[in-house]
Amino acid sequence: MLAALAVALWAAPAAAAVEFEPCPQVQADEHLGPWRCDAFIVGPQDLRDYWGNTAALSGNTMVLGYAGEPWLDKGEFIVLTERPSGWEESARLPVRGQGKVSLHGDTIAIADMSAEGSAPATAVRVFVKSPSAWVQQAMLTDDAWDTVVPSVALAKTRLVTTTLSGAKGETCDEAPQAASIYAHQGDSWILEATVTPDYDPCLDPAQATLAATDEHVVLGISKSAHVFRREGAAWTAEVIITPSQAGEGKVSALALAGDRLVLLTSSSNAVDVVAHIYRFDGAGWTAETKLAVPQSPEIGPPLPRVHLDDGRVIVTTGQLNDALEVGSIYVFRDGAEWYEEARLRTAIESSNSWFSALAADRGMILALQEPYSEPYFGRFELYVRSDTSPDPATPDPIPNPCDAESCDEDVNPVEDESREQGCGCMLPANGGELPDGPLLALVVAACRRRTRRASP
Repeated sequence: MLAALAVALWAAPAAAAVEFEPCPQVQADEHLGPWRCDAFIVGPQDLRDYWGNTAALSGNTMVLGYAGEPWLDKGEFIVLTERPSGWEESARLPVRGQGKVSLHGDTIAIADMSAEGSAPATAVRVFVKSPSAWVQQAMLTDDAWDTVVPSVALAKTRLVTTTLSGAKGETCDEAPQAASIYAHQGDSWILEATVTPDYDPCLDPAQATLAATDEHVVLGISKSAHVFRREGAAWTAEVIITPSQAGEGKVSALALAGDRLVLLTSSSNAVDVVAHIYRFDGAGWTAETKLAVPQSPEIGPPLPRVHLDDGRVIVTTGQLNDALEVGSIYVFRDGAEWYEEARLRTAIESSNSWFSALAADRGMILALQEPYSEPYFGRFELYVRSDTSPDPATPDPIPNPCDAESCDEDVNPVEDESREQGCGCMLPANGGELPDGPLLALVVAACRRRTRRASP
């Protein structure tokens, strides 16, 4: 359902401003590549009792989410605009509960518990940027949401939310996950279609992950991604993609941009994390590669996040790095081969921490790092890529374990079945046995690079 155009304006408030703090001095062992830490962003004093819970970044606009606890408390989403002099606060948008946000250009979509009425109900509000303020353009409601805040994805002319279809499962009371697709027409958002994946909701009732462009909508449910494609104003099911991964890996996050789709699978304890990359060739989706993301079994972090930006796959994890139990942001770049361009991490005043929100655009990465222990208040971190990034054809940041000079009699060979070639050898770091899972994938990837470079 669509509400009429609202006239409420949100301009820069008179409250305390967001604080931009300098990053600590870079340590020699930090693998930043062409990236640098630009600033730590700390919420104003009046929001220090709120949780940072979400982030968005598009063009010259940044959104920092501070949601209240418990879920009925009110928080605020702070909107910052980049000026020649730096980032300036341009609005504070009120949210109720653990709101979710999506940002595209000068349009913001917020899902939260702010629907009008005597009892809290879920709604999606759409804000557009005017010369002097942010204007609420529309409020979308859906009876199926009830008190569940849906995921939301905003594209240039489409807005997509998760929802529930009417039919229940055959052996349970769960309704299948679905997606409602709204088209932008003038100052209105009109429901264009509702698409429902073909799966058994009784097997996995968890809320679907969501990504969308104007041409594709992807719902990640359990171990698969359900892809829908637009032809004119009609949306049809295109393909179901089930990445291959040992164990009980599920599609925990996904990202869609242009002709690329990334499915992030992780085991139940978020230890084995793999980024599966697919490419759309105009007729269908083909597997391009998969990247193993190091993840520490010493820390039980929340589910990792993933983002696509300018030929890069960006993943947040919980990671045991040297003596610091802190989160990491892995940046993988598409060059002659996919390779690890950077590993961004900083320690906060806590024994350990993780990155719980992620956004990226135009060579910038915005992430929220939160501690595991008190005080729980975290900070947003902004990283910026240098214009003088290295040639993607030359660097090889992932160590090559198949170097012939590293061989000895106790080393095991690794077979690269996709090319039917043997990789020379590797020096095992676990007592002479080959690693399983993601590390083995890294070894095979390094072997592939070596055999290709050695070919005449």
